[in-house]
Amino acid sequence: MEDQIKEKMTEMTIQINQHEKIISQLVTMIASTNQQLINLSLIHHQSTKY
Repeated sequence: MEDQIKEKMTEMTIQINQHEKIISQLVTMIASTNQQLINLSLIHHQSTKY
């Protein structure tokens, strides 16, 4: 019984680590997208000035 619990805990720990990696990648993607949007809006702002 205790072995099953330990096995399940290990399994869950692995899943948590995988989820953390995925979340980290998503955060990076969101930051990158935000930066691109900022760049686009700056370009647009520059082009509408003149």
